Amino acid sequence: MSKRRSEEVNIDINFNVSIRMSQLQLNNKKSRTSNDHVPVKVNINQQEFNVNINGDKNDKSAKEMLEKIDLIQLAKKFIRVESKAQNDPNALLRFYKKQFKWMEFASREVLPAEMQDTIEWGNAVKGRITENLVHSAAESTARRTNPLLVSKILGTCGVVTRSESIKNRTEIKEKVLHDISDHWESHGHYWKKCGLYLTYDYPMFSATCDAISEKFVYKIYVCHTCDSDATFKRLSSAKFTESETDEMQFIMHITNRKEMYIFIVPWNYSEKKTIKALTLKYDEQNAENVLEEALDFWNREVFPMIIQAAKI
Repeated sequence: MSKRRSEEVNIDINFNVSIRMSQLQLNNKKSRTSNDHVPVKVNINQQEFNVNINGDKNDKSAKEMLEKIDLIQLAKKFIRVESKAQNDPNALLRFYKKQFKWMEFASREVLPAEMQDTIEWGNAVKGRITENLVHSAAESTARRTNPLLVSKILGTCGVVTRSESIKNRTEIKEKVLHDISDHWESHGHYWKKCGLYLTYDYPMFSATCDAISEKFVYKIYVCHTCDSDATFKRLSSAKFTESETDEMQFIMHITNRKEMYIFIVPWNYSEKKTIKALTLKYDEQNAENVLEEALDFWNREVFPMIIQAAKI
């Protein structure tokens, strides 16, 4: 089947406009709105991208990789070699980093996107704060406990089935990437589906997104059916909620990308064929605030459960 012609899709893009998040803070509450615009430069070499993103032919298998990144299994080893420090989350963090030196002190894709619905993927994120949970974790630091969030992080909430709406959203995202591929590649963007990323600095976090290239990460927002028009208008105006901003900044930090392209599409995309594209700059101050707040939550509430599970 041939690719759908890009001219059939109404893509509203301005390559000279970028929305950058403000670093201002009011009463220790992170600001999420800004009209700071800077130019965007797009220049990606396809061959270099394939080498850097897809890796070489000697990459470890998924099973071998899981043995290297499984937080609970590594915690078992931690207890054996540093039994006197098993109540110290900072000691465990230092131990994790020693085990992750193979990452060469950087971010790395550890599992491919094709494994997203597998048991291996679920085991890899077990005990880790993911992009969809980071805002809740950061906001929970002032609370006493949040057992439901801890259960989600540890994957103990039971089997989660994909709802029909999630399946529909996934199908729409596939169509969007398909429809704009010709147009986007003509501007130098060569991407692939984003797998699971870890970063050396924060081994208890993980992130993924819809697509990734050598320099950029890409996220598709499919507006909900109940308020599709209102949500489309809000997101198209770069009026992101704190939760949305935390998630996007988190993804950029974990994947080590300094810019995110955001595609906003209505729920009835198959009929309207309308895409709004924006770019978001990485805000180091904003991201570090979220990461440190989420880390505090992990130390307080997840760490004890990791140690408990490691003793079984």
